[in-house]
Amino acid sequence: MRLVLALLAMSILFGCAIPARAADLPIVALHPDTDATEVRDAIRYAIVAPDEAVSVDDLQRLEAVEHASLQFGTVGQTAIVGLRLKNVGDTADTWFLSTGRGSVDLLQIYRVDGATVSPVFDNRDRASLGRSLADYQAIATEVRLGAGEEATYLFKFRDTITSWMPITVSTYGTFFRERRANIAMVSAVIVGSLVLVFLSMTVFASTGRREFLWLGAAELAFALNTFHTEGYSTIFGLYRWPALATAFGEVSRTTFCLFMIQFGRILLQSRQAHPRLDLFLRIVMAAGLGLVVLALLQIVLPTVPAMALRTAGWLYLLVTALLLPVLASLSIRSTPTNWPLLVGWTVVAIYIVHITIAISGLLPGLPVYWHWLGPIGFFECLMASLTLALHLRHLYTSRVKAERVARDALLSQLALSEETARLAEEKARALSEVHARDRLLVGSAHDTRHVLHALNTAVYFGKSQSASQSSQQPLIELIESSARHLEDIISSSISVTKREGDFVALSVVDLAPLLGSLGSIYEPIARKNGIELTIECDPECAALIDDALFARLTSNLLNNALKFTEAGRVAVTCQNRGSLLYLVVTDTGVGIDRTIADWLNDNVGSAAKPAPELGINTGWRAIRAITELLRGSYLVDSDGQGTSIEIVLPNPASSSVTLCRLQDLARAVPELTFVAMEDVDDGDFDSSARIAVIADNSDAASREAAASVSSLLLSRPLCIEMADHPYVRSQGSNPLALAASTN
Repeated sequence: MRLVLALLAMSILFGCAIPARAADLPIVALHPDTDATEVRDAIRYAIVAPDEAVSVDDLQRLEAVEHASLQFGTVGQTAIVGLRLKNVGDTADTWFLSTGRGSVDLLQIYRVDGATVSPVFDNRDRASLGRSLADYQAIATEVRLGAGEEATYLFKFRDTITSWMPITVSTYGTFFRERRANIAMVSAVIVGSLVLVFLSMTVFASTGRREFLWLGAAELAFALNTFHTEGYSTIFGLYRWPALATAFGEVSRTTFCLFMIQFGRILLQSRQAHPRLDLFLRIVMAAGLGLVVLALLQIVLPTVPAMALRTAGWLYLLVTALLLPVLASLSIRSTPTNWPLLVGWTVVAIYIVHITIAISGLLPGLPVYWHWLGPIGFFECLMASLTLALHLRHLYTSRVKAERVARDALLSQLALSEETARLAEEKARALSEVHARDRLLVGSAHDTRHVLHALNTAVYFGKSQSASQSSQQPLIELIESSARHLEDIISSSISVTKREGDFVALSVVDLAPLLGSLGSIYEPIARKNGIELTIECDPECAALIDDALFARLTSNLLNNALKFTEAGRVAVTCQNRGSLLYLVVTDTGVGIDRTIADWLNDNVGSAAKPAPELGINTGWRAIRAITELLRGSYLVDSDGQGTSIEIVLPNPASSSVTLCRLQDLARAVPELTFVAMEDVDDGDFDSSARIAVIADNSDAASREAAASVSSLLLSRPLCIEMADHPYVRSQGSNPLALAASTN
């Protein structure tokens, strides 16, 4: 007795501890053909140094799990977990001790037999890891216990993703049934993603909308990430290359985020509709590309700690998950059929937020539903597929509607074609009538020339009389001016008619004699009505102009002024200012109605025709047509006490006239083909070219001959300023040149 007490005192004195025993752990009672329950309550764990060896002494310091979730410490810490199992049945049986993890940085399993610790599994042994994954599609070991036999296991593990380690003990049937269910769920997600990829390609082929290509790419990346996250990429080979397996997971997860964000950008057209949001999304995408590059570099050149890279990847996934419902809700505003995207992405976002918080250990008591990834992913695929189906349905209904509209349009087109045919017939009849009138006009002009010839003969003999009959000289001059003016009217009318309203004969003209001749015609009319007529023209007022058209223009203005002036005066002024010619006719008559004056001013250079009720006379129709033909403009100012009409015409020869040769003019306007009058009858030129006829003068014969082949006649002497006239430029270029006018 004294010896025992002495030994006990020495033990206390020198601090000799009693060896730890496996019997100190709670027992998990196992029944044959039955899964273990309440495993968590029997688990004990402790946090140790990474390089500390596992020994039986570790059993002494193990503590109970504090939280409902099987999380041991924090991410990156090394933990030792102990579990004691006992077959309480009457027969021997086999159970599977599984971690539920397909990949982990460090996992070692030991069996404790008394004071002996024997290694059972080490994931750093690639051959052992490969056999476990090939046989069980998970990290697991078989536990065979006879009746009443017990066994104690120690786990040493560390991971940079999560400290969660769901240890389970299940029968053979339960274990493989759960594995087959997991395989079926992952297969469903992959097949659903592939179907969604096919639908995305179909929608793209039908609509050409590129965003659905990005959706298909995102779903393909999601399928690859699900395959990896559930451990199957490791099971089927990547366990040999841990760095490659890590990179595969990071790249597949991050590319899913990138493709989804790009899909959202194009779907929203954020660059135009939401520029600030688009800038933020591009920044997020740039960060994602950086993560992909770092993950790939880790394979050959580890530069970033694995834990830091995985943390950054999970944070990037979390940001993307929170963005997706926002993008979906914005897209619904313009496309209501996108509502399934909002539902699916919201569910995914909730799950990712939950799993991120759970595996991070921020809330240790939060349960980890890792295998919910399959059902959640499958649901997201269904929602995205429903979105595409709704888009296809919308396309179908839109096509049916478009076909209906096309059918109605075709019927309308048919009716329009019939109406067009009717109008074409009416146009042909109208053209026939116009040509008949043109032929009548030409015939009448030919007959009128007989009268002109007789008048000119009378003028000739009148001038040849002796001075004793000089009292008849004013009358003879009046007749001569009238005949010349009548000949100008006839020749210009015929030439313009031949070219369908588009013919100009340009020459350098001294306007003083021309206006004086017109004055001699209208002066007797003015004197008869008691009206003072004055014509003022700058001496040597040269103009590059069509003298016949200018005479008709001035004549119509004078005729209107004298017609509507009962008393007072009519004044004509003509002068050059810069490169423009100003012709102003003022009178003290009754004036022009304000409505007519406004319409005339508002439609300068326009092809608009006045309404009959306006009462615009034939004279004003001629004034507008000639002014437009000469590329000029006009301004009407009338206040009820008189009228002032200002005509502005282009005049490149106002300041100087530079004589030139035909070759110089041809170089200045290379688009035109210049043909001499004597070559017109020969036809020795390209009739399809843009032609300008060169003649010695612009008399009636020259005009008629030139109008048969061209819309432009240039009279000698030629000057280089002719190339600068807007009408010449319009003949040598496209119709845009018509914009060059005095306006």
